Amino acid sequence: MTAFSEKERTALKLYCRTCDEILECRFVKDLPKQDHTTRSWRNPDGLWDGYAPVYDRDDFRSFMAIFRKLLLNKEPTNIYQILNILSRHTSYSEREQLKKIRKILQKLERHSFKLNLGTDDDKAPYTPRQACDVILNADLFHSDPEKQQALEKLQSFGSIFQGFLLKFVTDFCCQAVQVSGVVKQRKYFD
Repeated sequence: MTAFSEKERTALKLYCRTCDEILECRFVKDLPKQDHTTRSWRNPDGLWDGYAPVYDRDDFRSFMAIFRKLLLNKEPTNIYQILNILSRHTSYSEREQLKKIRKILQKLERHSFKLNLGTDDDKAPYTPRQACDVILNADLFHSDPEKQQALEKLQSFGSIFQGFLLKFVTDFCCQAVQVSGVVKQRKYFD
């Protein structure tokens, strides 16, 4: 195992700090306490109605501000860059574990759910990662005009989409936090 460079140690430290910030978010702390039950029923007029939990937008926004550091390609805390750093400096068996984590993350990004944001004639299936990018870039932190139509379609799914998005980001964060725990336990940036 070779020694980490100063730049790599800094990236690992920032990554662990980001994961710690995620765990300290009020949104993350309150999420397990909330009812996540979704209900639907048919009204006497034949139309469907339903209920799904509503989450605090400000808390979610604060959480997503930190979460996006794991996704953005140019961030030193991008989880895939962190996995690459770790892969260069670990044993064969640890590299195999890191490959498994990478596959889990990629599966979450592509296959957790897909939503059709197009029309019946012109289908546009969005992966969880693409849907997350729309929320980040058209709603929460930017007002990207090119993504507004996709945002409107996502919003039309209402709380159903919220549930899918929450599952994606929480599952993704669980993997990230596990990696952070190993980095801290092994004192890779000390």
